[in-house]
Amino acid sequence: MANRDLLEKPLPAIAGAFGSEPFAVVDLLTAAGVRVVVRDLTVKQIGQLLGRAVGTPINGLVIERAGHELSVCLWRVGACRFAVTFR
Repeated sequence: MANRDLLEKPLPAIAGAFGSEPFAVVDLLTAAGVRVVVRDLTVKQIGQLLGRAVGTPINGLVIERAGHELSVCLWRVGACRFAVTFR
């Protein structure tokens, strides 16, 4: 399954839980709406998935690296700056 397919459900839930605020992967496991859609993945798998998806538009959203804090990678969900339409 492609990274895009794996993130189609969790990405909107992540955006709903954190908005555009930075988050660590471990934070996803404590956010109720997100925990349900990532329950089959480990923290490491989620981090790798987010890393491979950086900059890839997924249903109008995009994952970005937001920096590091105490050796932990921080992520952010943002809106796509361009629209892609497939016909």
